[in-house]
Amino acid sequence: MRITLVHPAGFNFIPGQPDFTVLANRMAPIGILTLAAWLEKHGHPTAVHDCLGPVAPRGLETNVDAILATKPELVGFSASSI
Repeated sequence: MRITLVHPAGFNFIPGQPDFTVLANRMAPIGILTLAAWLEKHGHPTAVHDCLGPVAPRGLETNVDAILATKPELVGFSASSI
């Protein structure tokens, strides 16, 4: 099964407040990278799309296009809360 794991950018859901999602997610997505390595080891081609990475495309539609370009059969998203 071809899998794509996504580290989403998040968004500020409180109008007028600073957007802390970018600050809270500055580290590499170690959790999904570890999961991707395990899936690869067990025969599942896996792509990781980091929406906050230094070369990540900007904008929702562009990120969706990049994710769908991997032709996934399953897409997984990481999540965090603050």
